[in-house]
Amino acid sequence: MEITAFYELNKINNKKTSFTYTVTSRRIKWFLKLLLVFATDKVVVEFLERVKKVAEAETGR
Repeated sequence: MEITAFYELNKINNKKTSFTYTVTSRRIKWFLKLLLVFATDKVVVEFLERVKKVAEAETGR
């Protein structure tokens, strides 16, 4: 199984940033794909929380 993830951050203005998360998988059984759909939400939320912490630390908030 091969899984790749791509994260893209684009600054919209000083208060908004666009975040795009793309994940692809190859040669994976249908039931594992279903599991990844549910697991992905948690992973994304945790990742965004870490990004927010770092961004706030860097801006002094």
